[in-house]
Amino acid sequence: MSEHTFPQLTSAKLKGSIGQTFFANFVHQLLNFSYRPVPQESDFGIDGYIDIIIGENVTGRTLAVQIKCGDSYYAPNTEGDIQYNGDNKHLNFYLNTTTPIILVVLNSSCTKGCWVQFKKEIIMPSTNGWHIEMPSRNVLSKDIIETWTSIAGPAIDHTDAIRNSWKLNDSLDAAGVQFFQIEKDEILDLSFKSIEELIERSSRSRQSLIKNQGKVELFIDGFNEDPREIYEIPEIRNWYEKSLEFGIPWLYFLSTKLDAMDLLHCLMAMCDVTVKPNFDGNKHITFDRPEQIGSWLTRNLQNLLQFTARHNLPSETSQEIYENTMKFIRTNTGYSK
Repeated sequence: MSEHTFPQLTSAKLKGSIGQTFFANFVHQLLNFSYRPVPQESDFGIDGYIDIIIGENVTGRTLAVQIKCGDSYYAPNTEGDIQYNGDNKHLNFYLNTTTPIILVVLNSSCTKGCWVQFKKEIIMPSTNGWHIEMPSRNVLSKDIIETWTSIAGPAIDHTDAIRNSWKLNDSLDAAGVQFFQIEKDEILDLSFKSIEELIERSSRSRQSLIKNQGKVELFIDGFNEDPREIYEIPEIRNWYEKSLEFGIPWLYFLSTKLDAMDLLHCLMAMCDVTVKPNFDGNKHITFDRPEQIGSWLTRNLQNLLQFTARHNLPSETSQEIYENTMKFIRTNTGYSK
């Protein structure tokens, strides 16, 4: 042989290629699914992906697959089951993968194959890693179509949901005021999921973002039996406090119309206030520590500036919103910075 060397095709690489080729044909021809192999340089424990196809519809549901080919892997025990041995380096990778994983073992001639779904509940420790028992009944055949489809999960037709979402978006843009309800559970759980969804819908385009500025009026539900005002209830006060830490841009979305009280409730919920009845039956509110108003404004301004910068809105927009906010606060509290 020449002193110049040649690239090597090892028996292990050849078996791997044979296994991949056999499995791809099996998926395409017997299951009528689609198989997408992972390039070798991107193989970190997954050899490929099976796309579930129903009829001619590619459903979007997928299975990840790891294939081992060789008689040393395909070695049934006395009960006919096969022990699949895995490396610890793949364990966290598999457990953090959101796609269901199928483990496959083929004999060297690719005439027999078994499979099992990877699940943390059935992992067992081994000397050099972990293993899973593959039941002898889990053979590769056309009969697994329904089982693998079930493992991948149902394909949902989202047509009606999409149409309803579009209608809701159009309604938000067209409305003069967005009355938005916050449920009691969200308050108690310190959740801002529904507020985030509203912000995402309102910010889906630059035009929508501009249309929806200052249009939101909140309605907090579930505390109707509580005689205290919204801003006096500790759970609601805590929720508003956490909302600023979370970065909710209240100044951008809450209305500053004089008859819209949500911005004032947000302020009062985060300040020490004294509420006394007036002679006319209304309530007189005193801010015990006026410096808290300044702190509230500063924190909200930071969230406003971060939000407008993220959406590439001009600085004039933030300035106008802040001026409207200051006018609203001065009118309702007498505060002057």
